[in-house]
Amino acid sequence: LEGNELLDALRELAKEAATPCEFVCKKPLVVPAATALSLLRIAEEAVRNAVRHATANKILISLRATTRTLTLEVRDDGQGLAVAPTASHKLSGVALMQRHAHEIQGKLELHSEPGQGTRVSCTVPLASQPKPADL
Repeated sequence: LEGNELLDALRELAKEAATPCEFVCKKPLVVPAATALSLLRIAEEAVRNAVRHATANKILISLRATTRTLTLEVRDDGQGLAVAPTASHKLSGVALMQRHAHEIQGKLELHSEPGQGTRVSCTVPLASQPKPADL
């Protein structure tokens, strides 16, 4: 993924999800390829989990940037969890998302409460990301 292809890929992910899903990004963003690919993989896993396990009626994928960070967020209105899943098994969805976040110096957070849905977010410091000219 290069340039703004991440936005197109996230739109397509939302369009193809088995549960009604919306993608929101307030302004055009150009994201380095390695960062874009890791964020897409995190979004795919979060959406997959919401569809398979959460009994969600709606999923929202959002991407926003500040001058210092880029944040991907996937929210669902599903059943939520009493205890947030961990990465104890290296092939679990959470472990895979954490690995993708780590690859881009991102911070993955997962918040979930019974009956309140789940929110997965990954925040990446933009200063540490390679500039497009450096790729």
